[in-house]
Amino acid sequence: MSAVLAPPPGTRVTASEGIRITLKSPGGVACSDGTDITFGSMVARPVADYATRRIGPGRACQEAGVYEYAVEGIGPGGGPDATAADGGSGARDLPTELRFMLEPGLRDGEDIPAPAGSYDQGTSALPSGTARTTSGGSGFNDAPATGHGVWRDELAPGETRFYRMPVDWGQQLLLDASLGGRTSGDGLRMTVFNPARGFVVDADAARPGRALALATAPVAFGNRTSGRNETGAMRFSGWYFVRLTRDRDSGGTGAAERVALRVAVTGAARPAPPYAGDPVAAGFGVTAADRRAAGTGLTARESDRRDTLRTVAFTAFGLGTALLIGLVAWTVLLRRSLARTAPGPSPWN
Repeated sequence: MSAVLAPPPGTRVTASEGIRITLKSPGGVACSDGTDITFGSMVARPVADYATRRIGPGRACQEAGVYEYAVEGIGPGGGPDATAADGGSGARDLPTELRFMLEPGLRDGEDIPAPAGSYDQGTSALPSGTARTTSGGSGFNDAPATGHGVWRDELAPGETRFYRMPVDWGQQLLLDASLGGRTSGDGLRMTVFNPARGFVVDADAARPGRALALATAPVAFGNRTSGRNETGAMRFSGWYFVRLTRDRDSGGTGAAERVALRVAVTGAARPAPPYAGDPVAAGFGVTAADRRAAGTGLTARESDRRDTLRTVAFTAFGLGTALLIGLVAWTVLLRRSLARTAPGPSPWN
């Protein structure tokens, strides 16, 4: 279960302010390590992560019952008596989105697939060429689909944008970003989240002139057994999210500047693990429609609307064709009937 802390743009925050997520069993046992989510800078931006309950022998939290999922404010402004005078906004007063997802288990008798092995952590496979224009979303729910390719957007100081891209089993995500036509990512911060809104990895251009780039591990079911957080979070197939933030003091005139985001989804897609249920229906998986949407720059809502309109158009076309064929058949039958019932030549002529 995930929590997204979503402060309105311009909200006053501190770097250490945020929320703590915990999940406990009916007996009060922690199901996973507590997760602290902080803004990490003075820029107010949506931050997210999750707490999980994994089913398996020898693990805690296997019993049925009522579980406790808690979201607690932390840092300056995060306590129960905090106010804006404490230096933050009071995390408990900020909008928070909760999301529950239930991943199907593996079929009985199936072993957990192996985690991803060694992988290329370079960015040599990043694409080049003409950039396509997109407009990043304000959060996860309105993030546009920005698949493999070069994308162009604009970011003002203190602004954050979200993008999404489908990553299938066996595939990894390569990214880099630059600001204002420069080859570096000065003033930019980039973060990757998985389909369950879980934190994967981040990067920032802390040193002037440094390139802003990162590479994830390939998606593998067995990654959840890894001791490395950035590998363990690459455990689901589906829509991955990229958050780009521009620091307030990133230089320039203070106006919005062009940002270039290069996206590469590399590796051959592999079959899904032997799930006992439908992972796509649960929100974990990549479909042919997802791959088509990734090249459009549309948000999920816009993509669904276009698919609906396409379905309506095809249905209308099919009905129109059926009606036309029926009309032609009816006309032919009518003419034959008239021909059979028409009077013959008169014998008196």
